[in-house]
Amino acid sequence: MNDIHKIQTLQQNIERIIIGKPDVIRLAIITLFA
Repeated sequence: MNDIHKIQTLQQNIERIIIGKPDVIRLAIITLFA
């Protein structure tokens, strides 16, 4: 399977979301994954 590729794509999508959102939402996302 391509699990590693899926994870890398997911991380890239998350990074794009974090960059595109305000600091409050970014903090919430970081807290979720911390």
